Amino acid sequence: MGASPPMLELFREDAELRFVGVPVGPFAGVDEIARAFEHDPPTDLLELVPGVTSEDADSIRAEYGWAERRGEASGTLTLQSKKPRRRL
Repeated sequence: MGASPPMLELFREDAELRFVGVPVGPFAGVDEIARAFEHDPPTDLLELVPGVTSEDADSIRAEYGWAERRGEASGTLTLQSKKPRRRL
């Protein structure tokens, strides 16, 4: 397998990646996610839209867009943990 995107280092081995409204996936496990990126790599950088986020005990949601169309939202990214985060 070729070089993995740096983003993959953020995933646990049992991670899942799902896209809503896009006819790909879901992908189960970091190895399957890596193969998906190798098979169909992104052609642009994903950027979070500033100030459009929300969070609860087990997830963070943010609107994202593509670097080519800076500032224009394309969808919502949700990062969800199987273990609720502890608040300090």
